Amino acid sequence: MTCSPRFHVIISGAIGPVPIGQVFSTSLCRRLSPVQSKTWPEMSAFPRASITTLPTETLLMIFDLVCEGWDGTDIDFPEEHPWPFPLDYACICRKFLDVMIQVPNYFQSMTFHLNTLNFYPKIALEKFFAAAASRSSPFSVAVVSYETVSLESEHKLLQKVMACLQPHIVRCVQLHLNVRFRSSIVNASEYLDGLSSECFGDLTFQSAITDSTASLKISSIKCPALEYLEIDAKSFVDISDKLVFWPSGNESGRSMTYLTLDLKPYNPCGDSSAPLSTREFLKAVNIFDSRTRYLLMIDDVAFDDPLESESADFALRNMVNFEFQGLHGNFLHEIFRNVDPRKPINLVRLVRCTPTKATLIRSANLSLQRFDDNADLRLLLHSWQGVDLHIRDCPSFDDFLLGAMSYGGPAGNQYMCPNLTHLQIDEQEGYISSDALRRMVEHRMEQCPMNDLKVTFQLPMTPQDLMWFQANDFMSSYIGEASLLANCRRRFSLSSHCDLLNHYWGELAQVDQRKKSTPVSFNNLDVRDVVVLRVDEFVAESRVASAPVWLCNASAALAIRQAPTNTDSTGLAQQSALIGYIGRKWWEKVQESAPS
Repeated sequence: MTCSPRFHVIISGAIGPVPIGQVFSTSLCRRLSPVQSKTWPEMSAFPRASITTLPTETLLMIFDLVCEGWDGTDIDFPEEHPWPFPLDYACICRKFLDVMIQVPNYFQSMTFHLNTLNFYPKIALEKFFAAAASRSSPFSVAVVSYETVSLESEHKLLQKVMACLQPHIVRCVQLHLNVRFRSSIVNASEYLDGLSSECFGDLTFQSAITDSTASLKISSIKCPALEYLEIDAKSFVDISDKLVFWPSGNESGRSMTYLTLDLKPYNPCGDSSAPLSTREFLKAVNIFDSRTRYLLMIDDVAFDDPLESESADFALRNMVNFEFQGLHGNFLHEIFRNVDPRKPINLVRLVRCTPTKATLIRSANLSLQRFDDNADLRLLLHSWQGVDLHIRDCPSFDDFLLGAMSYGGPAGNQYMCPNLTHLQIDEQEGYISSDALRRMVEHRMEQCPMNDLKVTFQLPMTPQDLMWFQANDFMSSYIGEASLLANCRRRFSLSSHCDLLNHYWGELAQVDQRKKSTPVSFNNLDVRDVVVLRVDEFVAESRVASAPVWLCNASAALAIRQAPTNTDSTGLAQQSALIGYIGRKWWEKVQESAPS
């Protein structure tokens, strides 16, 4: 049987808002060339027919064509009707529904939008899930709501979907609930209580507004095939001590090597917005850690700052990677000190974090991204022993820090990041200079040689620096065009140093007054000598213990004030060399004050 590429159908008893003629015409026109479409007659040339006159076989042919070309979006549908195939077609009329459920593969992946004006009737939902469950392979479900939905409507519609899904949920492999209100998640969670599924592998509970602080209504659940869990941090803590059977790494038939635990923000409304307890959270992670290997991801969760105990509370052994975003305070220090030193982590990725304490990160690979000006990267790099470092858009990774990394201590074998062999620097325009980068690499070549250096932004270079990098095979991944340093007005991002300029300058002046000495004339001394002299005087006043904290700020502030103001190549090179020298002085003081 053949059918015309376009036709007109009169729909009787339609239960959906979509014009069927427009639906089929749009879907089939995509499959024909512009030349063919221009030769078509007007719609009036086609006979009009009732929906009941179309045979089931014809409808299935049409649905197959639509399903084959469906990409999940359609510009002909307004935003208030974003239903994807097949749900919008099945709800046009009862016959379409009865025909489409004969092909269970249509329902392998379903997305329900809770803000639609005409939501699916219960009988349609029941048939959707029954058809999906009859497939030989599991199905997936996503429930989404937008800003236009009210609290009452979201509760009602989500409960309607979950009630119809529950009898078939053991055949569900993926369930994503991405809604506005956390209370909707709490109510929906009761439909998963007692679930025991061998195929359930992906669960997402995400809400935009924390309107409820109640715990999830889950007392027991068993999902040995779970590979991905996305949930707010508070809910994770609440269910950790329930009868929840996480998958273990020894489960038979599991293809994954680890589970991804993705923890989202928990920001209660009103007066109950106390941060989560770091101790309680670590207890929950410890329970999780005892069951499976996992990748831990935490995004913008507020934790309290507990008093540090003398020893670690736990020994986290099964983590594979850590990926943290927007974490501040002492949390980084707390979680990393609870990592078993015998089980190093493969990768630690930190984005927009603010460390407050020196933190020992035991990882082979470390990625620091989008730290602000005030973030002190020395707290993270001071004791890091890994091999692969990735820096992206971190203003405090500057010439000062490169200078610190280029100093090997009195014996020449005490470098910061001593095992570093791979360094990638992205989006650092204006934060570092080519000469500082060259000095760091050159000074480490004897004891800590680097195998790979990648610079993926346009770093201004002198011809001498460019020739040196090329001669040492470090520029294979450099994508920026080399340019003369003299032709580029370089910006130093040292706000974390300069904001303390007045404070430290005043303290240094007080040292001079107590010693009753004549202030040094800066006009008659080299800038480097001035900085060294003043710093040495300050340290002599019994402040050696705090030197690693204040030294870079005070000396860098002095350096910036006294640095050359001209922008020719000589002046900029002197300024870069000075800042790098200060960094080396800081690392030298750290080595001197470190316990033997």
